[in-house]
Amino acid sequence: DYGLPDQIGRRVTAESAGLLGAYIREQLVRDPRIESIPVIELFDKGDHLESNLEITANDGALINFETRLG
Repeated sequence: DYGLPDQIGRRVTAESAGLLGAYIREQLVRDPRIESIPVIELFDKGDHLESNLEITANDGALINFETRLG
């Protein structure tokens, strides 16, 4: 049941980026090791999106995570 909606070929707008950020948050908080995701930033790089996430684990550890989407 994990995964993101297929957005290939769709134009990036503030609304679609917000929706994708919400999907990312929803998927990550399903993991019992994660307490919260205080920061989700999405960047339009033309042919792909990049994300910067700040994740707080249940044990208090702070994890910074960057990824390329698309």
